[in-house]
Order: sequence, then C-alpha cells, then structure tokens
Amino acid sequence: MSVSTQNNGQPDIFTVSLPSEKESASSNQTTTESNRRHSINVDPIYSSDLLTDNLLKFKCIEESRYEVVAQNVPIITDDKMQYLTFRTIVLGLLLTVIMAIMNTIFSFRRFPLSLDVIIFQLISMPIGRFMASILPKSPIKIFKWNILLNPGPFTIKEHALVTAMVAVNAGTNYAIYQVTALNRYYSRPLPIVTGLFLVLTTSMTGYGMAGKYSL
Repeated sequence: MSVSTQNNGQPDIFTVSLPSEKESASSNQTTTESNRRHSINVDPIYSSDLLTDNLLKFKCIEESRYEVVAQNVPIITDDKMQYLTFRTIVLGLLLTVIMAIMNTIFSFRRFPLSLDVIIFQLISMPIGRFMASILPKSPIKIFKWNILLNPGPFTIKEHALVTAMVAVNAGTNYAIYQVTALNRYYSRPLPIVTGLFLVLTTSMTGYGMAGKYSL
C-alpha cells in the first residue's frame, strides 16, 4: 500500500493504492509462517491421553525442572501394568513384619536404633526380580480359584507398593510402650489378645482420623 500527496494550490489530497492479489497472498503467507515460528501449541491434556500415549510422543508441560528426576522418572503411566500381585503381598508383608520387629526391639535400647525405609526399598527390588524368575508362570488352582503367582517381570508399581507398605509401618506403635510399662512397672501384664487389639485400635483410630479430616 502506497500513499502520495498532491499540492497544486489546493488542499492536500491523499491517494491510496490497494495492494495487488499477489502482494496480499505473499503478506498472508509471511504472517502465517511468523505465527507458526512464535506460537506455542499446547493441546489439552486429558487423563485418557496420559494412559494411551507413549513416552516418545508425549510432551508434558509439567515435566520436572530437575534434570536427574526428568531423566529417571517417567511422566506417563501404564494402566495395564500389574501392581497388586502375589509377589507384592508376600514381599510387602514379609518386609513389613521384619522391619516392625527390628525397630520395636531396637527402640528399647538406651540409645535407640532405627532402620530406614530406604534399606528395604533397595533390597526389595532384587528379591522381587528373584521371585519373578523362580515362581511358576502358569496359574495354580486352589479350591475354586486360579491364582497367578507370576504375571511377568517385577514392575515398578509393585516395587512402589511394597515400599509404601514398609513405610507405613516404619515407626513403633506407641501402644506397645503402654503394654510394656504395665508389665514392667505395674506388674499388670495384659493378655496377648488384649494387647494386640489395643495396638490395632489405636493405629486404626489414627488412620481413620487422617482419612476423615484430610483435604
């Protein structure tokens, strides 16, 4: 578009020439290419996309800013990955019992010791892989049910669930100190069933209040 001014003793007259079709098409093409270079395409992310897309095609805008975490922690999940398996239940219960007994015994020392969850998190992975290599892959029939002991390789979800089970029981229950104090200082030992239910009810009360008043 060009603008010219004429002044021959008369008021200024502005002459405007419109661009041609070729110039308009060229300008639109340049604007479109500029928008493509500078625009950010962020498509809506739905929960179903997180389950079906793979790591190579998925570009998450909420990826961790820490390089070590971004390289090692996947940003998507696989809904078909097994997590509540026979290996998870057996390994989680076994490590939970071992950690609870050891921490409870060590808590009565003059200088108490405590086993960290990271220790059992580290040893649970090779044990889980070992179970995946020796357990039979064919289902076993028990009464009317077919139980699959080995659904495949030991998965990261199984490992996370085992770690969560151990972490929940990492601390010593305070009711155990009450049972011990009654027996040691007041000579009033509680029966095993009474002491067991005391420990369980105090734990369940805490979990119930946490679930009820959590945000």
